[in-house]
Amino acid sequence: MGCDAELWSVWPGGLSAGASSGGPGSTLDPWCQLEERWGARGRHPIPGASGAHFLPTAAKIAGLYNDSEPPRKTMRRGVLMTLLQQSAMTLPLWIGKPGDKPPPLCGAIPASGDYVAKPGDKVAARVKAVDGDEQWILAEVVSYSHATNKYEVDDIDEEGKERHTLSRRRIIPLPQWKANPETDPEALFQKEQLVLALYPQTTCFYRALIHTHTPPRPQDDYSVLFEDTSYADGYSPPLNVAQRYVVACKEPKKK
Repeated sequence: MGCDAELWSVWPGGLSAGASSGGPGSTLDPWCQLEERWGARGRHPIPGASGAHFLPTAAKIAGLYNDSEPPRKTMRRGVLMTLLQQSAMTLPLWIGKPGDKPPPLCGAIPASGDYVAKPGDKVAARVKAVDGDEQWILAEVVSYSHATNKYEVDDIDEEGKERHTLSRRRIIPLPQWKANPETDPEALFQKEQLVLALYPQTTCFYRALIHTHTPPRPQDDYSVLFEDTSYADGYSPPLNVAQRYVVACKEPKKK
């Protein structure tokens, strides 16, 4: 198996189930399927999306370099996405004492109403794209002003060049602990629950439904169906997304 295929295996199922003319059983290389699918959609993984955010600062998340030592500008897409997935895999598992309830930001449990994300925390941030559309992106908190009740956040894939000032309602803190489905199933999203999930191979969050049951083990991903009008039923084939990158969606479910 080649390097590309090994990296692709980080996302079980990938896009091969519905990747344009490649389709099920296609012999196309996974990267070719991805390029073909995006090429047919203006490089947007979801129709109507305002952009697919890749992750040139994923190495920074993983602690492989600091601001004074930037990485090479060109890095294989698969390597970047693998680093992002590794960050999700290292999310600690919450283990409470008998009778303890999982805390806020454990799995699907949201932050408390007065919670303020700390500098360096990763969040889902709702920002305006160049074309005026709004999208949810993976971002890092820079600061929070109690005077204005606004955050300053950096787009995680723009090397700090894209900074946004956003109100609290445009920020969703990401989970800080994995929930254990064996001991705390109530701390996980349930079947057909509407969520925002990080679309594989991007740093954008999109609306999705939890596909089947909750992950059977703490290290397992959610299976989600992304809203996608290019499919007859309005949803993509099932794709896997780690607990780290699935948060509650407060918007109403589409009819």
